[in-house]
This record gives sequence, C-alpha cells and structure tokens, in this order.
Amino acid sequence: MVYLFISWLLINSVHGYGIYENRKKPFHTISENLASIPSLLLIYRIAHVINGLLLFLIVSIAVDSSAHWSILVLTAASILFEWAQAAVPYLNKWKVVHNFFAICMATSMVGLGWSLFAHSDLYGAKASIALFAGSIALLSFAYVKHPPRPKSWIVQMITINSLYLQILMILLV
Repeated sequence: MVYLFISWLLINSVHGYGIYENRKKPFHTISENLASIPSLLLIYRIAHVINGLLLFLIVSIAVDSSAHWSILVLTAASILFEWAQAAVPYLNKWKVVHNFFAICMATSMVGLGWSLFAHSDLYGAKASIALFAGSIALLSFAYVKHPPRPKSWIVQMITINSLYLQILMILLV
C-alpha cells in the first residue's frame, strides 16, 4: 500500500509540476509539457523509471501473480512501455514513436487494472468504486487522437488517477 501511495504521489507531483511550469502557455499533453524543458524531461524520465520499479513491487507483493499469467504479462508490458515512452521524448520526429509507446503503456496499465479486478475477491462498495474507476480509465481511450486535442492533459490526469483508485480498491481487500 505504501508503494502505491509513493507511486501516486511521485507521478502526480511530476506531471503537475510540468503542467504548472508551462501554465502561461500549456501544451496539450502531459508529455508535451514535460518535454518542453530539458530539466523537466530529466525529472519525467527519472520519475517513470522509479514508477516502473514501484509498479513491480506493488504487483509482486500484493498479488499472487504466479497463478495469473495475464497479470505477469500486463505488469511487464506496463513497465517496459512506461520506460519506453519516457525514454523517447515527445519532440519533433519522435512524437509518433512516443505516442505509440504511451498508448501501449496506457493500454497495458488499464488492462492490468482490469485483470487485477477480475482476479480479486471484491464485493460491495469497493467493487463498485473499482468498477467505476476502471470504467472511467477505459472510457478515456475514446478521447485519444493524434495530434492531441487542447487540454488533453486533463483527461490523462483523470485516467491515471482513476487507475490508481481502481488498484487501491483492489489492494484494500
């Protein structure tokens, strides 16, 4: 549970800081905001490397993933795509490659949330909250397009935090 909180705090702080730094002329996505200044890009990359390690700890400690191959595969994919999208900046000719990795990361992470939910023993209010949060994360894919819409970072932040809420409910069992 502590690793989940640290992960949530780290990612929201870094993403929020990048958006705040560009508040006078914000870019459309979180990645654009954080790739706009070299020091922000470095912070973004470090945060995502740490977050990938935290995701590994969260899943390996909290879930008997050995019994569920889908959880193992989606965790590995989530981590690898998280690192890849952070390594490839949303700049110039790399935008398409970054977007590919970012969409793969989001897809595998949302899939991981749903896989964890499917293999959990949730019921009642926790199950309802996890189902609602996972649905919000899943529905956000309808908003994705390239080039991104203005203020897409808001939808991205909602998606990220919906996923954290879904995983929190699963871990509270």
